[in-house]
Amino acid sequence: MNGWSNIVLTLGILYLSLALLPILAAPTLLFQGFNWESWNKKGGLYNFLKDNIDDLARAGVTHIWLPPPGHSVYPQGFDGWGFDFVKGYSGSLTKIYMDRTRPDFAVGELWDSITYRNGAPDYNQDAHRNELASWVRAAGGSVTAFDFTTKGVLQVAVQGQWVNIMASDADLYMAMIDDKVIVKNGSGYDTATLIRSNYKVAAYGNDYCVWVK
Repeated sequence: MNGWSNIVLTLGILYLSLALLPILAAPTLLFQGFNWESWNKKGGLYNFLKDNIDDLARAGVTHIWLPPPGHSVYPQGFDGWGFDFVKGYSGSLTKIYMDRTRPDFAVGELWDSITYRNGAPDYNQDAHRNELASWVRAAGGSVTAFDFTTKGVLQVAVQGQWVNIMASDADLYMAMIDDKVIVKNGSGYDTATLIRSNYKVAAYGNDYCVWVK
């Protein structure tokens, strides 16, 4: 993307906004289009984003989270709302805001640490995910929530807590999950030295294979 290397954006710029209730027909990918240095963007942040709309769309982005403008909101409607740090007050209050503004899209930031047990992340994160779902329901079901459960799980997984990456090449990716399942993806077939003798093929197809212990 032309020019992206010249702007400082955090690694957490892309959030997969999870529609926790089946009210949205299509998946939503929200792009955080600003950070602390956005005000200093040469040529203006809005112009920069406008010039890269096509690239963002090709990447699958459906909505862009923009900083609030300095002008008042016009009566024609609202593009969307981002409710920062909603932990600490009832989702029913967000519902009032939603009912009176009726935005095209809205997302809440209900951040909390994932569930731990005995000092390690718990494999079962249902309670954490249910907290997000409960907030969405309390807010009327028309607002989504950042999927911090999946974010936390993925962070733990790539650190080797549950997923062990066995191979990562252009034509072959293999990973062991929870020391119970091995998954292979890609056209490469040089896997003989990677598969342990106590694992058996459970499923296979075009460029993929699954082994279980």
